[in-house]
Amino acid sequence: MRRSISVAVLAALVGAAVTTPAAAQPPTETPATEPKTVTLITGDRVTVAQRGGKWDVQVEAAGAEHGFLKHSGPNGVTVIPMAVAPLVRSGKLDRALFDVTGLIKQGYDDARTPEIRLLVESSGAKALGKVTRELGGLPLSRC
Repeated sequence: MRRSISVAVLAALVGAAVTTPAAAQPPTETPATEPKTVTLITGDRVTVAQRGGKWDVQVEAAGAEHGFLKHSGPNGVTVIPMAVAPLVRSGKLDRALFDVTGLIKQGYDDARTPEIRLLVESSGAKALGKVTRELGGLPLSRC
């Protein structure tokens, strides 16, 4: 009795290890994703699509061409206009505002929302956009 159980277990293990020719074939190429466009807070428009595991990135500058720092990798695409790169480096602008794939994941692509809501600390400087509510008296923490 004990021997028949061992033989049955061994047969099951050997059967599980055998692969069919279809399973041994290399995986097929990743299908292309639909292009999505994001308008950055600078007004620049970035369109991205993933094709075969790589990102296709197209940038349409708002106004004069000023250059861009582009990074694409397995985790997504970041596009920082050169005009604001010093502000991102200093921490005055959050790098996440230029994480194109992150904005898409949050629903901030042009097809799903017409605006990006921001919390802005200001000392009476000209507003970047429409002010919907002032949050006076809140202590701001710096990361």
